[in-house]
Amino acid sequence: MRLPTAFNESEHLNEYTTIPAGVYNATIIDSDLRPTKAAKDEQGEFLQIHEYSAYLLALTFRISGGEHANSVVMEFINLKNKNASATEIGQRQLGDLCRACGKKVINDTQELHGIPLTIQVAEEESKRGGEMRNVIKSYVAGSAALAKAPSGSAPVQRQAPTPADNAPDDIPF
Repeated sequence: MRLPTAFNESEHLNEYTTIPAGVYNATIIDSDLRPTKAAKDEQGEFLQIHEYSAYLLALTFRISGGEHANSVVMEFINLKNKNASATEIGQRQLGDLCRACGKKVINDTQELHGIPLTIQVAEEESKRGGEMRNVIKSYVAGSAALAKAPSGSAPVQRQAPTPADNAPDDIPF
């Protein structure tokens, strides 16, 4: 059957496809607190947010610029979990994100929306079915970092000083 107009597939990309690992400019366009599977009562019903035994912050980032402009990357940060280690990691991740957004204190995740930042994206195999998915490994304030680091390269990381770096010089001056 003939279409009334030409269909161009590139104008209708699935925004939830994975993108290659790399460094991208992005902004948060959506955020939501969601219960984890552990946040159900005895009947299997989800509890109210203030009753959750475990919940996460679901973030949607939109890539701004480059070959993958307008692509979407989802990130899930554990904020409260029965596993104390998972909670601690999630709290650190949210702290890193807040620092990259220039926010010392937030009361609502919408305060993070629309702030340009640079994210380092990796690809990992999903725990539910083996498909590849994107995960965010780091956040950097602003979008200037991308101009200095080509897509696909990791941000520069400082190396910890070695004991030799802290040793006194043998030279007396």
